[in-house]
Amino acid sequence: MNTLEVMTAERQPGNDMRLSTTGRQPFSISQDSPGFQLLVQLLSTPKANLGYATPLMPAINNLGQHRLKIQYLMNQGTAHQGSGSWVFGAKLETDRDAILKLSKLSQEGDCLSQLKGEKHVIELLGTAQCDYNGATWHAILVVPLVQRLNHRDDLRLFGQVLFDIASGIGNAAKKDIAHRDVTPNNFGHWKGRGYLYDFSAAKDVSFGQWDRPRSAGTPSGITGTVLWAPLSVLEGGQHSVSSMLEGLFISALSISCNGKLDVRHDMNPARLRHCAHLRRGHLTTPTLSELPRIESHLKPLIIGLHDLFYPPQDSKDLKSRAYSTQVTVHMVQGVCEHVCGALSP
Repeated sequence: MNTLEVMTAERQPGNDMRLSTTGRQPFSISQDSPGFQLLVQLLSTPKANLGYATPLMPAINNLGQHRLKIQYLMNQGTAHQGSGSWVFGAKLETDRDAILKLSKLSQEGDCLSQLKGEKHVIELLGTAQCDYNGATWHAILVVPLVQRLNHRDDLRLFGQVLFDIASGIGNAAKKDIAHRDVTPNNFGHWKGRGYLYDFSAAKDVSFGQWDRPRSAGTPSGITGTVLWAPLSVLEGGQHSVSSMLEGLFISALSISCNGKLDVRHDMNPARLRHCAHLRRGHLTTPTLSELPRIESHLKPLIIGLHDLFYPPQDSKDLKSRAYSTQVTVHMVQGVCEHVCGALSP
């Protein structure tokens, strides 16, 4: 780094933002460097003077049968249909780490309540309504607090987590709950086992009420995150166990190359048809374009899953690939065990 630039954003009347900048300043580790002087000034300024405000914690001390000892903000996000959410870390009375999540809608808690006891699905400990920041929110308390998979994780852990998440997707579907948003951010591991979480886009499909993307290609026309959405859903198909498993494969591909999917910058949710075209062209090629960037120890697993969803049309001459929407949980788990050896059920 040889230059430093600091930008300031100020909110103006009418919710407009005014940006100002110091411009690029020469930077070196020297007291005579303008950039170094600017950095020292920035680091020594109280955070409150920089516009940072310590987030308020929700006034929830007990939820279900559990007492919450410590809370800290983990994430403020946008849930399904832009309803918004707040995610807090918490410690229970047993010092176990947990997640306290506030959402505008109750659907996540409703879905998780139907999945109590299911393996490899995050566990719901309690629900409540609370007032926070002048609004009423639906609160859920869930465990465990997982770690996300990383491209440097060893092959056996990687395979076990995919094996478990496939099981979680299938178990939820058997209870008529479709997750509909399987991404690298929505599953992880705890004590060596995989857990599916963030059911904010999930739906009870016991009455056959599956969603379909709108042909207009608007952001609201798809349920899930476009970057990791399966091809069948991008092309207007229904969510299914196979499509959610494909989301798991695309997530695994993304993780294995440290998030550097080749199409990541062009997947615009406002252009679903274009996204579908990119996805088909990306994954029906004979060889994954990310292959040189995939960690070598993960290549056999990623290639095996690619062949499962996009099987070669000619095993002797790999020039093009078909597309399968009939992949099952056992098929995904079979690939995991073929590459990694026997895994724990």
